[in-house]
Amino acid sequence: MIADDNALEQALKEIEGLLRKYRHYGHADYVEEILASLETPQPDHDRLRGLGMWGGAGAVWEVNLPYPQQESELTKADQLAFLKAIIRLAEMMNQMGIGTERSRGIAATFRYWIAKGLF
Repeated sequence: MIADDNALEQALKEIEGLLRKYRHYGHADYVEEILASLETPQPDHDRLRGLGMWGGAGAVWEVNLPYPQQESELTKADQLAFLKAIIRLAEMMNQMGIGTERSRGIAATFRYWIAKGLF
């Protein structure tokens, strides 16, 4: 794996781990399938760039990790870590030449939220 793939893998692993921690198993499985493809000669970049990751309702980026009854300082820290991992993922995709308008827009929104202290 090249360095970009390694950073991509780390961002995906963090996203998957947080999704599993908060029992978002379907989303975690989706990310895990992308991760598994990174070990093959033909990584599934189409799936990484696709609607399951960056689309509308039900996409990975859109997950709010904790359920309202789970809110605590720890879950807020995890939600912030999730946003930052999504940002890193979008940045790695750009560096690899596979970024999309959607992934860049979502990352920009998350950066803005973080800068404004919304997370």
